[in-house]
Amino acid sequence: RGHEEIFNEIKSVVGSLKEQNYKPSVVFIPLEILTEFVKKGLAKTFEYLRIDEDTELKVISSSKLTPFEDIIIIDKAAGIWTFKTDEETGERLIIEIREYDADKSKADLLVKTVVNFRIVDTEAIKILKIEQGGSISA
Repeated sequence: RGHEEIFNEIKSVVGSLKEQNYKPSVVFIPLEILTEFVKKGLAKTFEYLRIDEDTELKVISSSKLTPFEDIIIIDKAAGIWTFKTDEETGERLIIEIREYDADKSKADLLVKTVVNFRIVDTEAIKILKIEQGGSISA
């Protein structure tokens, strides 16, 4: 029951933003909640969250490297996106390859970029806090 309530709250917030002429297009969501959405059929994929026939939110989920607990819904036009370049190389995309000594055919590949999002219009961003026990506060 809790995850349906969270999904309905997301739909409600998106509807409210649209009524104010915003175009919500991105949702930051904890991976555990997104996983339950997919399991329960509330979301078809881990990449997008379909809200209604003309609204699909790009999903950015939490991970071990980027942990967060709240759900954040934004209109991409609400802020200024800037990419931080690597201090040593001046590149904005950082690629690291680490080979394994034991087996040279295997390697870890890390590709990352750092993006800063400075909020310009606070009305176009809504944060849903997930409380202990699954209740939501906006």
